[in-house]
Amino acid sequence: MLVSLYDIMAARVGSLAGLPEVSAMEPLIVDHQEVEAAEPRPGAAPPPASPAAPSPGATVPPRVRSTHTAVIPAGYRMVETVWLCLGFVLAVLTLDFIFRAAGAHDTGFASFVYSVGSALAHPFSGIFTQTVTGDGHVYQWADLLAVAVYGLAGVGAVVAVRILTSRRMTSIETTS
Repeated sequence: MLVSLYDIMAARVGSLAGLPEVSAMEPLIVDHQEVEAAEPRPGAAPPPASPAAPSPGATVPPRVRSTHTAVIPAGYRMVETVWLCLGFVLAVLTLDFIFRAAGAHDTGFASFVYSVGSALAHPFSGIFTQTVTGDGHVYQWADLLAVAVYGLAGVGAVVAVRILTSRRMTSIETTS
């Protein structure tokens, strides 16, 4: 997992201000418990008698109601979506390069990888020439360039989303 400079600075500022060190983009889990008295409510029907029912006059333990809430920051889903799309693009381009270099036949899954990989690498196809070995294997350098460019663009998009959706730090004043 890549740790950005923003995450490091947010954790550092948080620890200096006495706040817990939590990344601004991680979901926050909030647990809440409520204890209710076991007294019957007025107008409510009495519970059915059971063989294990407590005897009259015995104390009934209180009921505990628990809630579990996840607070998800605004940009969390967007960051996860960018990582998912970037992973797919990089995987297809890497497989395209490997399949062409290994001389895989243009059938089935390899055909899908060739067609999608060629479309993704098309903007970079004229920059480098293809290297063809004596046995017919092709090194398509545009695929590797596309991996680098799309990877940097994806990381830049994640950083931009984190900056745009981050919580603003406010100063905390303490009196002594």
